[in-house]
Amino acid sequence: MTTATDTPVAPALTARLVLHTGSAHRPTGPARRWLARCVAGLGFAMQAPLSLRIEDQDGISVLAVDDAAALIELPLPAGIYRITAQRGNWRRGYTMNLPQGGLFDLDLRDLADFR
Repeated sequence: MTTATDTPVAPALTARLVLHTGSAHRPTGPARRWLARCVAGLGFAMQAPLSLRIEDQDGISVLAVDDAAALIELPLPAGIYRITAQRGNWRRGYTMNLPQGGLFDLDLRDLADFR
């Protein structure tokens, strides 16, 4: 026996987006530590928060945060997404296609280290 319902069925969340944004406690290499000391010695401001914006292919906002956590994992429907990451005056944009059942792993730690 089959019954009909008027309740819409939400599309399955079939892909995952993982963003690595870094952490203040993340170990750094000697060259990066030296650069950080030089930047601090010149009197530049301490590290600004990392802002993230994610929109789907229709321009609808999926995520908007002004101080991103060190690791963000989002289950999303398969499709095309645009990510904008910004720290202070530094900005990077990414466009990605999340396939059904896929995983997209984006490392933003270098941007997170800009001061």
